[in-house]
Amino acid sequence: MTKSELVDRAGGVRRLAAILRVSSQAVSRWPNDGVPPLRLYQLRERRPEWFEEPSGHVTATSLQDAEHC
Repeated sequence: MTKSELVDRAGGVRRLAAILRVSSQAVSRWPNDGVPPLRLYQLRERRPEWFEEPSGHVTATSLQDAEHC
């Protein structure tokens, strides 16, 4: 999942930063094509619905991301 997708799901950089309890500047420093593995892990814990398919199953992409943590 890209930074842009996460920002959209959260409703903005500030809200994403608040979910992760980091500054919005920290989120802004992430590369556009990637998210730090620790932050993805935290988001899976705090917002698991963002990583599920509509059927409620975890997506293959989210499983691949988890393997790299």
